Amino acid sequence: MEFKAVLRQARKLTPLANTSVRVTIQSPDGDEVYRKTLTTNALGSLSAGLDLPVGAKLGEYYFSLKPDKAGGDSQSDIGGSFQVEAYQKPEYAVTLAPDRKRAVQGEKVNLRISARYLFGGNVSGARVNYNVTRAPYYPPGFDSDYLPPATRAATTAPIW
Repeated sequence: MEFKAVLRQARKLTPLANTSVRVTIQSPDGDEVYRKTLTTNALGSLSAGLDLPVGAKLGEYYFSLKPDKAGGDSQSDIGGSFQVEAYQKPEYAVTLAPDRKRAVQGEKVNLRISARYLFGGNVSGARVNYNVTRAPYYPPGFDSDYLPPATRAATTAPIW
């Protein structure tokens, strides 16, 4: 498994450059499977890898990154999780082809959906269930509370 992180100063978004960061990863059972101190580059980026052993526990793993230059600011600590699942060879591939590249809220978009078995042949007569959702994205340390008022109102409007 490979991972990469880009660290920025909270509320400023300037890179946390040349900073030592303690990275830990815990298994679903809470056992620590990775602990290393890495250093960000001039752009605040770091990357590394972890080889999980054959037979490693499947499920949700938890990670934490603690930068040294945070000055005791717990808001600078980063945590999250990722799933480790058993590999299952796919049996079919689904392709979506929209009639245009972009659309704004309220416009209709037609999609051509096609499916084919990976061992040859089309999937015919299959029932399709779908759900379309939308949500705003804010990078860590930068949420709608720190946007200018005019922008904040535009990004928090309800979706109908």
